Amino acid sequence: MMRKIYASLVVLAVAVFCFAQKTPPPSTMTLTLDDGRDVVLQPDSTWDYMNNRSILATKEEDRYITLNDNRILWLKSDYTWTFTKEQPKVSNRPKEYPSLAVVGSATKAALDAAVNAAKEDAFTKAAANLRRHAPPSKKNIQPFLIACLKHEVGEHGVEIRYDKTAQGFKTDAKIDLTNLQVAKVMDCLEVQLTQ
Repeated sequence: MMRKIYASLVVLAVAVFCFAQKTPPPSTMTLTLDDGRDVVLQPDSTWDYMNNRSILATKEEDRYITLNDNRILWLKSDYTWTFTKEQPKVSNRPKEYPSLAVVGSATKAALDAAVNAAKEDAFTKAAANLRRHAPPSKKNIQPFLIACLKHEVGEHGVEIRYDKTAQGFKTDAKIDLTNLQVAKVMDCLEVQLTQ
């Protein structure tokens, strides 16, 4: 009887010792990323860094890793993981858009015609500037991009300056958008292209 109790205590002690060693259970997997950091993939489809993430860490981005057997492992930004059939195509959309400042100009005999022509020139220049960030599309995106710009800028968002000249009115129209406003324009464009 005493031997059975002693044997049970030994088994319990070994189990506690193994648990205290912080060795991952055999069903977890470890993986070294391209940047040299090690991650642990848990059986419940969660992942984390081997040495845990820093409190000051920035928000994670999705990562795709092609394994030796050609499966693609998707480490999601919410710290879950899964396998996927293909990686998404790389977007030309930046993480943060630059701010935008353009000036359109026109000279017309009448002030209202000069203002309207300068505004259209400014919107055309702004659309050309943002075109490089636009997703690829078979549609002509210029009208959509200008409509999204006009929606974001609004009625009074264009700064107008004019001078009276011998030919009429020389007018400048300035559009100035912050990087957040540019992001809103690009989000609007993406919505318009998917409809």
